[in-house]
Amino acid sequence: MVHSPGRNLIVTAAHCAAPGGVPVDGLVFVPGYRDGRAPHGTWPVTRTTLDPEWQNEQDEDHDVAFLTVAPVDGRQLEDAVGADTLGTGLGSGLDVTVTGYPNEQDAPITCRARTSSYSATQQRFDCGGFTNGTSGSPWITDAGRLVGVIGGHQEGGLSPDTSYSVAFDAHVADLYRRASG
Repeated sequence: MVHSPGRNLIVTAAHCAAPGGVPVDGLVFVPGYRDGRAPHGTWPVTRTTLDPEWQNEQDEDHDVAFLTVAPVDGRQLEDAVGADTLGTGLGSGLDVTVTGYPNEQDAPITCRARTSSYSATQQRFDCGGFTNGTSGSPWITDAGRLVGVIGGHQEGGLSPDTSYSVAFDAHVADLYRRASG
């Protein structure tokens, strides 16, 4: 979850929400999911905001999407579970905590790692176990800044030991503004 004026925004990898550039119908967000339980409910996605470079060409440097979720029982998502603040332009060398849901497990895995630059448009971290299913997992600094999501290069990485994200820079900030508006 990422803080927004509507208190209803999440961020993920575009290849998760819109493979081939086409938004998936019927997506839901289940915060805190574990062992078949949804302690904070199921939140239906009502809108997917993509960068045109992803939508038209699936450019890995634009593999990020913002999803708007509908209120549940009259509450906005952020009011129910909180949110992190979007962090753009912070560069690499950041200590982050990343939590993801591997396909083979019914519970999340978590890693603390330091980000490093992969290229001018991509960042990475090294930590074992982030296999298929962890794409879209948020990279959160100790200050609560969301600075990446598993995606980008190789749709997040071909090895469970190294994961990637697009650099959260001005183009991600612009996409966030579009999603928040």
